[in-house]
Amino acid sequence: MQSNTWEAVVSHFPDVPLSVPALRRCHHCARAQEEDPATRLRKCAGCSRALYCSKACQKAAWQKHKLVCCDATDFTARNNSGQLHSGLRSLGYSDLATFTNTLQEFMEAHTWALRSLAKAHVLRSGGLDWVLNPPKMLYIFLIPASVLGLSERNPARTFRLKSHGFVSLADHALYNSRAAADWMRSQPTRAVAAELYGRHPLYAGLLPVMFDVEGLNMTFLHNYPLFRPFHPQTLSEPTKNLVLDDILELSAGSINAGLPLRAVEEAGPMGLLFALPGRFVRSQGSSWTWKALFPTWAEYQRGEHQELDETLDKLKAGITPSETMIVFRSL
Repeated sequence: MQSNTWEAVVSHFPDVPLSVPALRRCHHCARAQEEDPATRLRKCAGCSRALYCSKACQKAAWQKHKLVCCDATDFTARNNSGQLHSGLRSLGYSDLATFTNTLQEFMEAHTWALRSLAKAHVLRSGGLDWVLNPPKMLYIFLIPASVLGLSERNPARTFRLKSHGFVSLADHALYNSRAAADWMRSQPTRAVAAELYGRHPLYAGLLPVMFDVEGLNMTFLHNYPLFRPFHPQTLSEPTKNLVLDDILELSAGSINAGLPLRAVEEAGPMGLLFALPGRFVRSQGSSWTWKALFPTWAEYQRGEHQELDETLDKLKAGITPSETMIVFRSL
């Protein structure tokens, strides 16, 4: 690498999500309420998901956000059924907007694990060329957590990962009567994402990821960027598969344990290549904030977090979690 700055790391490894200490941030300038007590974040009236600290930020972000916002508003209109709302109420949600906001916060909480799971699944199943031609979609099936008061909903524990797998877009359209129309409707959003990520020389394409929520007959489509490796790691196929299997296990395990993995910017350039597990905490009247369970993997003590111990016991590559993650980023 030509530089020891974290910007250089991100330029070579663009699929590394940066750490986000708080969930509630302005979707344009990233200002957080915890960092500036004078900041008051307000939800977009259209989708009830995006947050803005001022009208100026909302206006500046509208050119791109309107595509996603329109999709969310249209989704709400198309799913405004009595059966759906009955299912939402059984989970403790008053309306669809509240539910989608909770799901969005869950996906933001587990950004590192979800994106790593998607990439590992691509490489384990056949690679970038395989997933892009013919184009395939990754399905992630989620189970809603038990009913809790909204104020008690830890954003990292509102859903559990049930299963995941690929389906070709052609089969998806064949077996889902509404899929083709939904896919065409989301084209503007994909175009914006492709333009944004396409500026990077390692960009390979977009992976559509469909989140399917069990028991509610509803799905949410996201697009994850795929990048080719900067310096491909030369590994035997069995070793490579062990690393990928461990990443899948670690990602799924952290999600279901409610211990979100986050890249740690403060640890320097190498810290962005691996992630630490943490949990969300909150003081009275404040937002949920992510806190690492320990400063480095070297300081992890077995016996302190049973769910994490159980996940780590399933890893087979024989190297530390941080080494596994660093190797994974080079694949």
